[in-house]
Amino acid sequence: MYDLNIDTDYCQLYTLFAEIKCESPKINSKFESIDFAIVKTDPNGIQNRSYYFAAHFNNYTDEEDDLGLDVIRKSNAWGIRTEFGWPAVDDIGSFSYDPKEKLLHDKLAKYNLHLLAIYAFSSAHYTGGWLWLPETDEAIDRWAEAAEYAASVTKGVIDRFEIWNEPNIGAFNGGVGGGAHVVKTPPEIFAKASNAAYVGLKKGNPDVTVGVMSLCGIKNSVSYDFFRRAMGQNMANNMDAITLHPYGSSPTESEGIVNDIKAYRDIVKNEFGRNEPFEIWNTEIGFTTTDIPSSTEEKQANNSVRSYLHLHAEQVAQAHVQYNFAKKGIVPVHREGNFGTVTGGFEHGDKNNAKFVPRKSFVGVTAMNYLMSNSEADGNLNYSDNKEHYIYRYNSEKFGGHIMSLWSDASNAIQTLNLGAKELTYVDIYGNEEKLYSDDGKYTFLLTGRPFYLMGNIPKVELVKEDKFTLPTSRINIVSGDKMIV
Repeated sequence: MYDLNIDTDYCQLYTLFAEIKCESPKINSKFESIDFAIVKTDPNGIQNRSYYFAAHFNNYTDEEDDLGLDVIRKSNAWGIRTEFGWPAVDDIGSFSYDPKEKLLHDKLAKYNLHLLAIYAFSSAHYTGGWLWLPETDEAIDRWAEAAEYAASVTKGVIDRFEIWNEPNIGAFNGGVGGGAHVVKTPPEIFAKASNAAYVGLKKGNPDVTVGVMSLCGIKNSVSYDFFRRAMGQNMANNMDAITLHPYGSSPTESEGIVNDIKAYRDIVKNEFGRNEPFEIWNTEIGFTTTDIPSSTEEKQANNSVRSYLHLHAEQVAQAHVQYNFAKKGIVPVHREGNFGTVTGGFEHGDKNNAKFVPRKSFVGVTAMNYLMSNSEADGNLNYSDNKEHYIYRYNSEKFGGHIMSLWSDASNAIQTLNLGAKELTYVDIYGNEEKLYSDDGKYTFLLTGRPFYLMGNIPKVELVKEDKFTLPTSRINIVSGDKMIV
């Protein structure tokens, strides 16, 4: 094994090649070795508090756990989402902290990472099945007591709990088939269990925040019915957040996901009278390289970065969970296995059996977390008057100024903006920076499907309409998501 010193700080995905030569003309071989990445990790350890990875560390060895968590730490993410529920603490008659779970939680603390924990699933002793929600008074009481214990022993590591996972589909509500929404336990009983767990979790740790619903298929009318029926059982007053899984085969913005999320928020406010503020957690959202809109690693990176920037700017992502951290398997056409932002951590990694090797989406997400940490949308939403172009501005506490994100969800387009700033920093999707200058505060951009950023003090954002496009006079001010055009 050899240590390599790569003399560059340019962030992107690289491939290392090893070439072996000999005086003999018969020996001249070139071996493709391994992919690796240079990423934009914050030097002060500042993390994006709203960004998590869905991660399945129950599949890995202890050594792989450490390797994977170290990679996540380098991404500037806040932590991971995975299960820590009733079966992990209930010994039937007493409660105990499962040693394997505690080891993982201790490691999370070691890497300064946090857990958005799914409080699921069941103790079959009380319910009859692992995927069966508690329904009897005895089972619900025990489930609530276990929730209290789970929250009490994980202070400092678990800052958010989500009650159950996708209770509106049979796969996670009874483990039954026969259709996507054939469930064993009706929403009214789910609500009863959820309300009890909420009370238990708050008893165990008053500072923990609790999300409810974990709804998938959010565009489906059956999902709306499940949501309304459950909320009608006082769930609106027994939660700190509603949690949704807004998957889409296309980029988030073209799917109209923001309006779907806001519709659920409005139901809670307008139909169930929840006037106090509550958060929106998108606890599973991702793009697989087997779907046509994300058919390449580059498109997966674009869509993964855009989804957070879009939902963060529209103020519907107080927690955002990227599905998935690592590839689950090695089959190229397996959809569920190809959401990963890094290669797999078990059985096989990449082509050289290297585990948790970054893909392009990981490099992009890392840069995005670096920039978006401690930021808030400026409240003006999309500055573009073209519904297929996205121009957002955020207030950055971390950098003491503004950050903008820009991209197109359609064909490439040129857009001139008056930003009122003579100097800005351009940042590409992977975090590489260049200075921009303009005498009149105007800059011209080529918007593409690949998002990019602007940093600095940006006092205004005004669209400049030009009947006929001419090259501007600024030193450097035609910028695209792919590269600088000088």
